[in-house]
Amino acid sequence: MIRQWADQFAQTLRYALIPSLRMTFELRLNNEGLISLSELAEQWKGKAFVAPMTTSGRLRGDHYLAISINLAMVVIDRLLGGPGTVSQSLLQRPLSRLEVNLLLKFLERVA
Repeated sequence: MIRQWADQFAQTLRYALIPSLRMTFELRLNNEGLISLSELAEQWKGKAFVAPMTTSGRLRGDHYLAISINLAMVVIDRLLGGPGTVSQSLLQRPLSRLEVNLLLKFLERVA
C-alpha cells in the first residue's frame, strides 16, 4: 500500500515538474523501506536540498522533498532562464539564500 502510494506520488511529482523545468527526466524512489526522518536528514546532509511541501488532490498532505544539490542547481539555472547546465564549482559550495528562496517558491508552484 505504501509502495503504491509512493509510486503515485513520484509520478505525480514528475508530471508536475516537467512543464516547470521545460525538460523531461526520470523520477524514481530510492528506498522501499521506512526509516526515521532524522536518519534521512543525516544521510542527506550536504548532499541534498530538503524542504517541506504540502500537496493537494489525491496525494494531499505534508511531505518532505529531497532534491540532490546537482538537480537543485539545474532547477535554479532553468528558473533564471538558463539551459540547465551547472559547473562543478557551483556544486562545491552551499546554496545561497537567494537560491534557497527560489527553490522554495518553485516547490510551492509544483505542489
